[in-house]
Amino acid sequence: MITTPLIDLLPFISAAGMLVLAVVIAGRMRLKSFATVFGWQSGFLAVYVLSLGLLRDEPGLITTAALIFIVKAILVPQLLVRVAQRSGASLRLSASSRPATLSLI
Repeated sequence: MITTPLIDLLPFISAAGMLVLAVVIAGRMRLKSFATVFGWQSGFLAVYVLSLGLLRDEPGLITTAALIFIVKAILVPQLLVRVAQRSGASLRLSASSRPATLSLI
């Protein structure tokens, strides 16, 4: 179990980062910026899981944090943009499919 003041604060800092980015992502109109903010939010999730793994001395959580970072923070955003570009889809999200609009439905 690792305890330092920074590691003790990491779960709170990363949770706050995820919350702030949830508000930011609601206003994104372009797929590329949406995917970028999604990747950053997933990075904060990976830091959150990593900090819990270090605080509780759980190697499974540390492995999970690495997988979250690789898959969700790096690969998924790149794949979303690449698939949209190859399919010829518009990189601008329609007003009806934006997260802010969908949360009201």
